[in-house]
Amino acid sequence: MADNGTDGPLELGPPVGRWHGIDRSNIPVTLTANGEVVREGRGGNALGDPLNVMVWLVNKRSREGEGMSAGQVVNTGTTAGIYFAEPGGGAVADFGPLGQVSLTF
Repeated sequence: MADNGTDGPLELGPPVGRWHGIDRSNIPVTLTANGEVVREGRGGNALGDPLNVMVWLVNKRSREGEGMSAGQVVNTGTTAGIYFAEPGGGAVADFGPLGQVSLTF
């Protein structure tokens, strides 16, 4: 689920195991585009902890009688701000202990 307010494509990777013990609020997030750091942030930029976004969404959907289903993908929001990439460029998003994702546009 995403509101498409900021997303174009959404890149998904493998699940992260043992995420319960990760200090999600303090995970450093760095976005590098074409070799230049263009955005930086922390996991806590998403309502203090990305898990708070998920709890809010589940509760809201429950109140509306919609609920959630196993396997649904939820984007918990930006932690480093929005960056509009140009075609032909590349970007690397580094989520510290959670790993990196790279894209070519």
